[in-house]
Amino acid sequence: MKKGLLATLLVSAGVFSLALVPTDAHAADETDLRITIDPDGGSKPGENPLQGNLAIAWIPANMNFGSNPNTGEGKGVVNVYKDTLTKSTYLAVSDDRNVQNGESLSKWRTVAELSDFAVNGSTEEADKLANAQLEFNTGAVQDYALEKDEEGNITKAPNPATDGVLTTHAGSDITTVKSVKVVAGSKTAVPVLTKAKPNDAKGAYATEITDKKLRVALPQSQAGKTFTAKLTWSLEDTF
Repeated sequence: MKKGLLATLLVSAGVFSLALVPTDAHAADETDLRITIDPDGGSKPGENPLQGNLAIAWIPANMNFGSNPNTGEGKGVVNVYKDTLTKSTYLAVSDDRNVQNGESLSKWRTVAELSDFAVNGSTEEADKLANAQLEFNTGAVQDYALEKDEEGNITKAPNPATDGVLTTHAGSDITTVKSVKVVAGSKTAVPVLTKAKPNDAKGAYATEITDKKLRVALPQSQAGKTFTAKLTWSLEDTF
């Protein structure tokens, strides 16, 4: 249960999109073409400053689950769609807080919450995908190297996908949930990356987000619509 929020980021992992196309065999005479120039996947920086703070440094930029036929198998049949974007995506957190009076740095965890999948942000139930569920896996926890000046001030948070930025994390103090499931519109934040116990160690850590899938039952009435959602990443320090 969420008891408190620290440095909450109301940023989306880009726009999740799922387009459904009709499969009526008699529909003809028109040819639809679709091209996406940007976004193209990968990761993007968080919005809060890292210096002296506990903050999210990078999140997945976006996910796209493609244009998919409504199978016509009937309401309630579950379909699974994979993210069509191919760039590596990461979640990275930096803890640069100062230790005062010998106290330890508090525990923290990064959680993810998924909005409803809806048409143009509609709140009408008829414009939502019921019981949509985002699933993804996380990689091993890795130490994430921030660039700093001679005085130890953070000057740059490089993309975690950059060669040489990530190295194996030797400790067990930072952990991930290996298989994450987030239900759209549930208002439930799901833990992803966690420091479970207080200590005095500053650091930055990253995990790769892989195998992104959307699991959803496609009602036939939704053919021809495009649904979007936002994934909110937040940091909690009370749990």
